[in-house]
Amino acid sequence: MTGWNREVNLTTVNEVPVVWAETPGPLRATLMFRVGRADEHLPWGGITHLVEHLALFQLGPTQRYEFNGAVTSNRTMFYATGSTAEIVTFLALVTTALGNLPLDRVETEKTVLQAEASSRSMSAGDFMF
Repeated sequence: MTGWNREVNLTTVNEVPVVWAETPGPLRATLMFRVGRADEHLPWGGITHLVEHLALFQLGPTQRYEFNGAVTSNRTMFYATGSTAEIVTFLALVTTALGNLPLDRVETEKTVLQAEASSRSMSAGDFMF
């Protein structure tokens, strides 16, 4: 990264590895898991993306900070930008949501995922699944 000359720090919070660096601009945080599309068996293809949607649904539209999630071939990420208090709230809400998914929304979120898939172009990696 051009102009990057920041110290990258590694610590642990409640046995969870935390990597951080002081940077200019707003505070950003990402909760990342080493699980993605490549870990899914064919009949369960897309389950990780479905879980990401179910978890973020519970945060609702009332949050004033910017947040989202993403699933790649080998990572699932939940990220936010905001004040320190907003980031702490976001991480608490996401981790709580992951432990208590709204399973009554599965069919609705599947419809959302199908709409998303039909509106984007396929990449070479998409054809591998």
